[in-house]
Amino acid sequence: MVKCYLLPIIHCFPGNMEQKTDLKRKRSENFPKASLSYLVDLVEENHDVIKSKQTNSVTNAKNNQVWLNITNSVNARAGGPKWTVEQIKEKWRKSCSKAKLEANDIKRVRNKTGGGPHVEDVDDTTNKIIVLHEDAPHFFGIDGGIDVGVLKKMFPDAQEIKHSNESTEERPVFEMSLPVNPHTASSTCSKDSTMKNDVITTVASTEVNTSIAKSSEKWTEPKNQEETHVIEDDAKSSENMTRYEKRKVVEDFQIKCLKQEHIKLKNENIKLLSEIELINEKKVITVLKKKLIKLQLKKMRLDMKVENEC
Repeated sequence: MVKCYLLPIIHCFPGNMEQKTDLKRKRSENFPKASLSYLVDLVEENHDVIKSKQTNSVTNAKNNQVWLNITNSVNARAGGPKWTVEQIKEKWRKSCSKAKLEANDIKRVRNKTGGGPHVEDVDDTTNKIIVLHEDAPHFFGIDGGIDVGVLKKMFPDAQEIKHSNESTEERPVFEMSLPVNPHTASSTCSKDSTMKNDVITTVASTEVNTSIAKSSEKWTEPKNQEETHVIEDDAKSSENMTRYEKRKVVEDFQIKCLKQEHIKLKNENIKLLSEIELINEKKVITVLKKKLIKLQLKKMRLDMKVENEC
């Protein structure tokens, strides 16, 4: 019998192992609060360049230079080269994500009836990050809309269920297995927002309430045992949906809402144009009336002159 021995792959690439060890050693460096606060101050000073959405070569070069200067300043304050530009960017990104979560939690609690329970105040560094992003819709969410992930966070016992194959007119909407009365369902969307799925979408309140009502009827009043099995199978299949598929459903619904808004604006534009035409016509009529009055006066003067000569 021939025995086969597999050599560890680690010994075959000693250089790569050393690089991984060095990278892990760099990642293990602690980032003190003082350095983080200083980083936020530097980003605040250069926020106009960092948040620029242009992608030309000049803007990219300026952005890279700004991050390099920030990295050098942070390392100089810390007493030596400890972090790379990529590590500084990653620290800033994680700090923004943390601040976004805290801001959304505060907003969700304050929007509840009665103001919600008391929420602990955020630290100064997090507050600075929130202020820097106060004009960014993606940071706080859109008023009047609802995050896809907020349904799961608000109702932990709920499950996502696909529409039956018979309904082909619309994309599937997230249906919840909740005991909601369709006659008393609220017609207003919740303004809560969360970071769970990081996808914010404006959902029509009537469609959300209709989907919840249908789901509650299925779960609370099943006609027989077979119907219950069908619902459970649909719930399991919805759990197997990939994140891309869920995002595709949300994007399709957003496109549909935008098209409806576009049609509405187009109709309003047509209405305004027609009103402008009416106003212009009235102006023309007014001018013609003035000319007619002048001609009448001129005629009267001529008649009086002729009478005097006679």
